[in-house]
Amino acid sequence: MHAVRHVDDPFLFAKLEAARPEPLAVGRGNAMFVSGWCFHRERRIIDLSIRANGATYRLLTHSMPRADVFVAHDRRTDPHGNRYRSGFWAIVPVASANGDQEIELELVATLSTGEVATRRIGEVPLAAAQTSNGFISFSGNNDKQAVLFTIAAPTATGTFPLSYTSPYFVWAVDPNAVKPAGAQCCWGVAGDVGTITYTTLTKTRTKGTFSITLSPQPGTAARGQLTIANGTFDLGLYHTP
Repeated sequence: MHAVRHVDDPFLFAKLEAARPEPLAVGRGNAMFVSGWCFHRERRIIDLSIRANGATYRLLTHSMPRADVFVAHDRRTDPHGNRYRSGFWAIVPVASANGDQEIELELVATLSTGEVATRRIGEVPLAAAQTSNGFISFSGNNDKQAVLFTIAAPTATGTFPLSYTSPYFVWAVDPNAVKPAGAQCCWGVAGDVGTITYTTLTKTRTKGTFSITLSPQPGTAARGQLTIANGTFDLGLYHTP
């Protein structure tokens, strides 16, 4: 039996602009933020997914305006102007890892004709988590930023330090920003601190508040510190019956 050779669609243009955090500390599981742009030379993209670590996840935010991508390419590459609505971002779950490795990221685009086009956009290094304790991963947003957390699972009510300390992280993105390129990303670096308060904690649910000040990540378009105050959460918790 011969292995099937993967072939990217030559008319599907794409770029991964951010995959945070990198490397991603996984352990028994984690999530990462990815963003970039993708357009097809001949057809409009009506649905977009990302394939990572053997699983495919639908991107709910795609075909966003990207004036910078429109300017960077001309009609020879994109005769129909599809490049203008090419921005995407997503939170991608990543399954467990037993040791340091890399996963390949691949975009899967459903075109207006019903055809499917794919393109590999990069690899993300994974690192085994440095702790065997439980964790929770969640995200939230307001009208300006989306905030992503992977933190130690709560064991009691009360107020506790909230920090970006491997293998846990807290960071923020601006999914509405489209200019300059990469403006969506990112705040949150090692050493950022805040507090999280669990006001209610049961086997199946936790509620509370959080505050934190995040620093701009080097190499991204983020500028200045971002302070998040009086954030609230109400989360269902995974549990075994």
